[in-house]
Amino acid sequence: MGDWLAVFALGDGGPLAFLSARDLLEVRRLCAEARRIVAKRPITCWFRVPAADAAQFAHAFPRATKCRVRDATDAALSALAHIQHLDIAGSPAVTDAGFAHLINVVTLNMSRCRQRAITDEAFVNLRRLRMLDMAGCNQISITDGAFAHLRDVHTLNMSGADQITITDEAFAHLRGVRKLNVSECQITDGAFEHLQNVQALDISGCLSVTDAAFVHLRNIRRLDMRYCCQDTITDLAFTRVAPTLRMLVLFMSRLPNVTGAGFAQLTRAQIIQ
Repeated sequence: MGDWLAVFALGDGGPLAFLSARDLLEVRRLCAEARRIVAKRPITCWFRVPAADAAQFAHAFPRATKCRVRDATDAALSALAHIQHLDIAGSPAVTDAGFAHLINVVTLNMSRCRQRAITDEAFVNLRRLRMLDMAGCNQISITDGAFAHLRDVHTLNMSGADQITITDEAFAHLRGVRKLNVSECQITDGAFEHLQNVQALDISGCLSVTDAAFVHLRNIRRLDMRYCCQDTITDLAFTRVAPTLRMLVLFMSRLPNVTGAGFAQLTRAQIIQ
């Protein structure tokens, strides 16, 4: 039995009406067995569900753990309180009220949900959250205060969240983050003192970062610096990350003050240019 369940209509005129009475009894027995299995163990595949069908889906699959909701609404989210892994990317109708139901969510993709009806209040009830994708959520209604509720998040993608209401102070709450994407964000050196546990970091297009930031990256293993062209990054930056760095991505980067001597320090790293 896989991680999915096909439900067949039985009875007069149904798709299985051609079966003999004996075969129908066997089908019913198998369906009953499948229902017992579903009731006892989580269903771990991803379901794609239209927002209008969320309540029906929740009733049919109470043990489902992963769900992608197309054009999610607050009403749809209210029916999905049991879901642990949720994808509502690009859903413009969701507001803070919908997030109040996501008390069991561990993984959340809310990328491209740019509506100002999502504020810091949306994050208050996400106590179990560990992985968050909020790429492109650049509305000014999300501020540093939102991150105070994300202390247990270990993977965060906030690429393109470049609003002026998110500053270096937000990162003071993210000391547990291991994988962080802040590409195209307004991050400066001050944020990095809180990122000493980060192992994978994407600062592509972050042109305010200087050598001073790199002293804090003591556990860094992968560093993406695409489209970086500032002269405030020198050989010293690479010297600081050389002991732990294993991959450096420099696609479309031009760092005028990094020389061959700087690259020579990265003896353990694969460099992608």
